[in-house]
Amino acid sequence: MEKERKPKTIVMHRIRKPLEISIDLENYEDLKENSLNTSKLVDMLIIWFRELTPHNSVLILQKTKNGLGGI
Repeated sequence: MEKERKPKTIVMHRIRKPLEISIDLENYEDLKENSLNTSKLVDMLIIWFRELTPHNSVLILQKTKNGLGGI
């Protein structure tokens, strides 16, 4: 007589962590129209910035009256 095997319970864990950001309305509409995977786009931008900066750090400043403060 064989014992019945119980199916293993699979526990799913989220690999990517959620992030809440704010962007300009124009950029939001553009992302929405182009149906881009926004999470993947942000990941790719961060990777690109890491490759460009010598210390793997990026400083992003707020928008000022004269335009962007700088990236």
